[in-house]
Amino acid sequence: MHDRSIVVALLMSVANLAFAQDSHSLNGTWRAQFEGTHGANREATLVVTDKGATWKEFGRQNAGKLNRCVAREFPVAVHTRSKNRISLDIEAGDVIEGCSDLHLTVRWVDEKTLEGSTRAGASVKITRD
Repeated sequence: MHDRSIVVALLMSVANLAFAQDSHSLNGTWRAQFEGTHGANREATLVVTDKGATWKEFGRQNAGKLNRCVAREFPVAVHTRSKNRISLDIEAGDVIEGCSDLHLTVRWVDEKTLEGSTRAGASVKITRD
C-alpha cells in the first residue's frame, strides 16, 4: 500500500510539473484593445505582478478631465478558469463611485497574446508589451 502511495504522489508531481512548464505567465505589461460603449475603440494598459494587477484606460487628450474614469489605475481581480482561459474583473466602481466595472474573459492565443470578449460581447485583444 505504501508503494502505491509513492507512485501516485510521483505521478501527481510529474503532472503538475508538466502543467507548470506548459502554462504561460501573465506577469508583465500588456496593451489591451477593446470596443467600448457606443462602439468606440478603446485602449488600456494591464500590469500584472505577483502582488496584483492594475488596469489603466487611455483616453483622448483631455479625456481625463471630461471622464473621471479614464486615465486612472484600477485594481484587477485575475481568475484562472482553466489552463487556457482567464477572467479579468476591472474593479473601477470600487475605487470611484459612478465608474463601471469591466469584466473580460480571455484565452491564450500564444505567450504574448490573449483574445476574448467583454461580458457585453465586445471583442478584446491583449498583447504583451
